Amino acid sequence: MARVGSLAIELSSRRGGVALRGRDGAIRVSEFEHGDRRREPLVPAIDELVRGADLRPRDLSVVIVSIGPGGFTGLRIAVATAKGLAEALSIPVVEVPSTLVAAECRRRQSDLRRVMVVAASKRDSAWLHAVEVAPTAVGWRDLRPAATWRSADLAAQGAAWRATAPEALVADEHQSIEVLAELAGLGMPAPEPPCLDAGVLLELGERRLAAGEATDPLHLAACYPREPEAVSIWNARHPEDR
Repeated sequence: MARVGSLAIELSSRRGGVALRGRDGAIRVSEFEHGDRRREPLVPAIDELVRGADLRPRDLSVVIVSIGPGGFTGLRIAVATAKGLAEALSIPVVEVPSTLVAAECRRRQSDLRRVMVVAASKRDSAWLHAVEVAPTAVGWRDLRPAATWRSADLAAQGAAWRATAPEALVADEHQSIEVLAELAGLGMPAPEPPCLDAGVLLELGERRLAAGEATDPLHLAACYPREPEAVSIWNARHPEDR
């Protein structure tokens, strides 16, 4: 029997979720708070969704994962789980940047063509990704490539940023005050909280899979806006290993 289930895992923020499209074509979504190391709800949520759709794990045809940027712990758990499922079930894994999930969620609220997503980094910097609607696998293309920017660098390239001004600015609550102030000074819209919906992730991942954009599980990795603190400390103590 052909495999019929698409599974998506979204743990970029504290409010996580999983989504499943079963043989009936309907998308089922389960949302939950995560981050409690004593009781991580991801695997039980997947199990409940699969059973509720009258499927078994071996019925899954693809696992889709939101790779960040986002919280370190959630992304590590999401990526590790996606890798494990892909390897154990011999199915493809598809990665989708969390910024595209946030942009697509915002676009569906109103008909927008340009969105900038801002993810917290460190001190006076932030991860910025400016995108516009386009006929690509996930429906978006870069206006400016995703990268970490300091507030001073934004000011230095103000004209370029104004030329690609978005219709909506999506930013999480941990944002740099300096970066938001600089963006406001460049005439950007007022920031709105992000929506990271697992059902939206699932649809973006299915589009990417249809375009042949699967990822080798061995190369699947989370996208962090800054180096994890533990890595920074290790590199400082062991510069010869860098």
